[in-house]
Amino acid sequence: MPRKKLDQVFEVKFERDGSGWLATIPRVPGCITWGRSIEEARRNIREALATCEDVLGDRVEEIAERARFEENFDLPRGTKEALNVLRVKEAHQKQIQADADRAQADVERARELAARKLGSVSSRDAGLLLGVSHERARQIVMMVKSSPQRAATASSGKLSVKASARSTKAPHKRRAG
Repeated sequence: MPRKKLDQVFEVKFERDGSGWLATIPRVPGCITWGRSIEEARRNIREALATCEDVLGDRVEEIAERARFEENFDLPRGTKEALNVLRVKEAHQKQIQADADRAQADVERARELAARKLGSVSSRDAGLLLGVSHERARQIVMMVKSSPQRAATASSGKLSVKASARSTKAPHKRRAG
């Protein structure tokens, strides 16, 4: 019998079957199993593949152990479309989150740069100008002072600092009562 390649990729077709899932490997005749859940059917398909010695040869157990599976779910059209929309939305959400994370890092670098340039203003004034609490302004100033390399990186970056809306408003006056 010809020697079979050990690292193989098999397409596994899953389809609903009553209260569970039927799993088959179309290119391996007789390789079929069932599970109550997709996970159970996934585990069982590897075991079913290991029993197909007549198709895969005497190294069938090694082939089954090292096999990779490409899954194909036979679902109603509306379900497939809904899942595809979900995947697209999830990918879009991940991209938005990554962009937001990068933007937040840029804001922090800009705050560090601005804090470095502010010099000797009070932490309350620095907080107002930076758009953060005075406690956070103190943390930023301390971080900039303790890490000149980080501050140098921040000051050499192509960042523009815009005054926040809070910093452009006049402070509220208290009424004497």
